[in-house]
Amino acid sequence: MKPSILNKGVIQIHIAVFLFGFAGLFGKFLSCSPLYIVFGRTFFAFIALFFYAKFVSKIKLSISSKSSGLFFILQGILLAVHWWSFFLSIQISSVAVGLVTFSTFPLFVTFMEPLFFKEKLEIKNIILAAVVFIGILFI
Repeated sequence: MKPSILNKGVIQIHIAVFLFGFAGLFGKFLSCSPLYIVFGRTFFAFIALFFYAKFVSKIKLSISSKSSGLFFILQGILLAVHWWSFFLSIQISSVAVGLVTFSTFPLFVTFMEPLFFKEKLEIKNIILAAVVFIGILFI
């Protein structure tokens, strides 16, 4: 791999981590409720993505069927509840605790994969999940 490609990837990862951590700080120091924070995030994201899709990338915005429209609405509700609980946890505890517990999604995926995708739960994954859980208890 070329060094310039590797450097670009490392820089992109650092920017993503910075923005992710900044969202936690943003949620901690705003004096409004998590519901208003989520509404503001989704409103400005909708405006930005709409104008980008419509005028920059010329993507045709349409929903193919009623069931896919309902699916998008349910995904939006799930994401809003997720963001609300994330910002609420940060306001109740600390940014560090909120970000660490948020970053444990692989732990939950490990135990949900057998339920949704009929994959076998391996002992190695159970041991690693236990190590992660013990590490979180130290926080």
